[in-house]
Amino acid sequence: MIQLSAQCLDAIRTEGEKAYPNECCGALLGVIFDDDKRLVQSIFPITNAREQTEQYHRFEIEPEDLLRAEKEARSQNRDVLGFYHSHPDHPARPSEYDRNNAFPFYSYLIVSVEKKKAAALTSWRLSDDRKEIFEEVVKEETMAVIIQIPTALRGFTERKHEVEVEGQTVGEAINALAGKYPDLRQHLYQGENLRSFINVFVGDTNIKKLEGLDTKLSGNETVMLVPAIAGGA
Repeated sequence: MIQLSAQCLDAIRTEGEKAYPNECCGALLGVIFDDDKRLVQSIFPITNAREQTEQYHRFEIEPEDLLRAEKEARSQNRDVLGFYHSHPDHPARPSEYDRNNAFPFYSYLIVSVEKKKAAALTSWRLSDDRKEIFEEVVKEETMAVIIQIPTALRGFTERKHEVEVEGQTVGEAINALAGKYPDLRQHLYQGENLRSFINVFVGDTNIKKLEGLDTKLSGNETVMLVPAIAGGA
């Protein structure tokens, strides 16, 4: 199995759409766990070195570019786990040419781009004896997010001042928090909408200055709930 964050998946799809009608390519940087599960933490886009007239169905990575990718991976304490490329107006399945030029160990991720729009995305690995190329499961990594709970709401979170939830966006994370503590939901939401007096910060930045509840999370941020305090006669 190979896992990628939503940001990495989106970046690969964007690279494929930008290169259309030619093929894009790049390296997958990340780590491997003991059970051979692979986690792609970043991508390293590489210029397709194939001659221009062949780029619509071929890609090539120069040795110097692969060396740069290896150095970049080491600088991040990661490994080159494999490579991605696009198939313009062609299924996301390896061709015989792909198989003949593959190496065991590496994951080969293919994104199909149909009429300038990224479509199916798959990943493949070559067997050690080079006799077959098999598909591996591609899974979107779920982000673990820490939400800091204000004092007034801790009575609904078992007195916890921080709660870990999963979510790719701020909205998903807050919804997961409300799902974990149902009694908290009425204090956060009015119907389906977040209450107007609940301010949300990612780090030191109010999400109103970002993309609101659609603000994407990488898993390294802390989300803080800050109630607005007001009054008057």
